[in-house]
Amino acid sequence: MSLREVYNRDIGILGMIIDMQQRGMPADAEYFRALSVEFQSEMDNIAELVGTVAGVGYINLASPTQVADLLYGKLKLNKLIPRFTGFSTDEDALNKIKHAHVAVPLVIRYRELGKLKGTYADGLIEKLGGTTDGRIHTSIRTTRTATGRLSSANPNLQNAPIRSEDGRRIRMGFRFPEGSGRIFISGDYEQIELKTLAHVSRDAAMMEIYGRGEDIHAATAAEMFQIPIDKVDNMKHRYPAKRVNFGIPYGITGKGLYDQFINESITAFSVADCDQFIQAWFKKYPGAKKWIDATRRFARQNGYVEDLFGRRTLVPEVYSSQPRIVEEGLRQAQNAPIQGAAAGVIKEAMRQLIPVYRKFIADGVPCYPLLQIHDDLLFETAEWAIPIILPRIKEIMEHAVELSIPISVDFKWGAIWGEMRKVK
Repeated sequence: MSLREVYNRDIGILGMIIDMQQRGMPADAEYFRALSVEFQSEMDNIAELVGTVAGVGYINLASPTQVADLLYGKLKLNKLIPRFTGFSTDEDALNKIKHAHVAVPLVIRYRELGKLKGTYADGLIEKLGGTTDGRIHTSIRTTRTATGRLSSANPNLQNAPIRSEDGRRIRMGFRFPEGSGRIFISGDYEQIELKTLAHVSRDAAMMEIYGRGEDIHAATAAEMFQIPIDKVDNMKHRYPAKRVNFGIPYGITGKGLYDQFINESITAFSVADCDQFIQAWFKKYPGAKKWIDATRRFARQNGYVEDLFGRRTLVPEVYSSQPRIVEEGLRQAQNAPIQGAAAGVIKEAMRQLIPVYRKFIADGVPCYPLLQIHDDLLFETAEWAIPIILPRIKEIMEHAVELSIPISVDFKWGAIWGEMRKVK
């Protein structure tokens, strides 16, 4: 692969990006107004409750200074996160002390609500006020990420949260008007980053698991916990293994994995346990470990890495005299080829889909691209059109790039973005 091919692929998807931006995401302004009021009410209640439990009366939880005075002055939590100068109230610091006093998780919750209200509920209301079609028209950017991933801005719809219940409620506001007959349909590449890692590393165990269509998270859990695969419990074993599987391409450390668990209120594992989990992963998938080591060596020697499609990511950090900066560069180096390959797969699918969905539209079959979110393509269509358009979209997405293991795409549909269900 050459940089010319990378350029041609990036140029080749511009037609779909322009169509997405012009079409826009349907959104319900009244829904977001009601949600904003609800978020503000809960924030006011939290501020009052924090003042009560801390014995300080009213406190402005939006003020880092007042929060710091409360936590490290009044409540004396400063001993838990020593600093050379001052004490931080950023998300990482608060998560480290959230079990130390009941006020801390309340502050975290207040900030979560404030972000959802300001960025999404209020921000989307403002955007909708400037439109005549009741749709949010985001800007999709093609050159802002080193790995070739697309990004979204004004507003950033790619970051519309989904994991939390409150985040899902944001997505509930993106909906088609009743009686319009229109629905969303999305195609999501299943575990594409792990699959591209399996492909480039040629790890025998990963390729065998994917080749048989087995659950890689359960297989990893069986190795991590040294138990038969039929004894794997979803939360006790499979979920931690899933966090390791997705963390390895990003160069996750035992401490980093431990922090993830703590942030998710999983307290069953120590840092030593997390180190052992990562070592068990490398034992289970030695081919992947060999590829990671080789990629990091290449980065140190050349100052860049290359993905499956020839896209280069520069990592000048590897030439630093500071070990911490070097290590950060090496983490980027091992992740960039995986993210870049995943981005390349969906971009190739987008390029091939352009004449297909335009032909559907010309023939009177609604099939409008709306958004690309990481490994997911979102379309607007009608329920009656699903049997017509889905097989063709599925075929192209799953065969746009041929890897050494099968690529699969999961499809969902629904009239509300936050309430989609799997296509049977």
